[in-house]
Amino acid sequence: MLSWQKYNQRVFNHLMRPVTFSKIPRSIAAFSLCSLILSSCGEKETGDAPAQPASEPPAASVTPAPAKEVLPSTGQISTSAPGVPTSQITQTQPRSQVPPQPTQKRVQLTPEQQEQVVNQVMVNQAKAQAAGLGNGYVKVNKAWNYNGYSTLEIDKGSTIPARLVAVDLTVEGHTVNFDYDDIEIIDGVTGLSYGSDPFVVFLDNDGKPLTEDAHPPVAPAPIRVLLVYAFPKATPTFSLAYWHKNIVREQRIEFEEEGWSVPYPKNSGVQ
Repeated sequence: MLSWQKYNQRVFNHLMRPVTFSKIPRSIAAFSLCSLILSSCGEKETGDAPAQPASEPPAASVTPAPAKEVLPSTGQISTSAPGVPTSQITQTQPRSQVPPQPTQKRVQLTPEQQEQVVNQVMVNQAKAQAAGLGNGYVKVNKAWNYNGYSTLEIDKGSTIPARLVAVDLTVEGHTVNFDYDDIEIIDGVTGLSYGSDPFVVFLDNDGKPLTEDAHPPVAPAPIRVLLVYAFPKATPTFSLAYWHKNIVREQRIEFEEEGWSVPYPKNSGVQ
C-alpha cells in the first residue's frame, strides 16, 4: 500500500512529463492538484518553532523618595525634593528674637564734677576702712628694737634721732576692710602719732613668716602680722591707734632690746 508521500511523488513526476493536458483527464489533474495542496498542508514540521519575541516585563512603579529636610544653623530650610522652589518652603523654626539693647550715652564730667566723684569715693573708702576693725580687737604679742630687713630707711638728718622697731600683733574679729597700713604707732606718754604705713609681714600661728606659697587667713579669722616702724630712740613706750582711735588696752608698751628679724632677700647682697 502506497503512502501519501509516494503517491504524491508519482503524480508529480507524471505531471512533469512532456505531455499535453489534453491527454490527462481533468479529474486526475484536479485530484493531483488537491493532493499536493493537502500534502503540503498536512506535513509535520520537524524543525524547532521560531522563537517568539520575549515580552517586556511591565515597568515597575517608582515611588519618589520622601523629601529630606535639613535645618542648617541659619534657620532656613532646604529640601532634596526636585521641583520645589526654596521660596515656597515655609520656615518652621523661626530665629529667636533678641530685643535691641538701649545704647548708653557716656556723660563727660567737668573737672569740678570729677573732683567731687573722687572725693566721695575716698570718703566712702575711708569710712569702710575706719570701721574695718568692727567689733574685733588687737593684741600685742611682743615688741623689740629691729635690725633686720625692711623697706624703711632712717633719715639720719632728722632733728629727732630714730630707730626701727618691730611689733608682733594679732588681729581677730575684724572685717575684710581692715587695713594694716592704717595702724599708727604713737608715743606711750604724750599720745603723739609717729605715723602709719609700716612694713608688713604676715606670720603663721607660731610667729614665723609665711612661706611664699602660703596665704594668710581671711577675716574675721585671727591673723598674726609683724609691723616695722621708724620710732624715736628716746621714747621707751608706745601704743597703737587705728584711724585716731586707740586699739590696744595697754597705753605704755615697752620695747625689748632684741628680737628676731626678717632675712634679707638673696639678691640684696646683705648677709
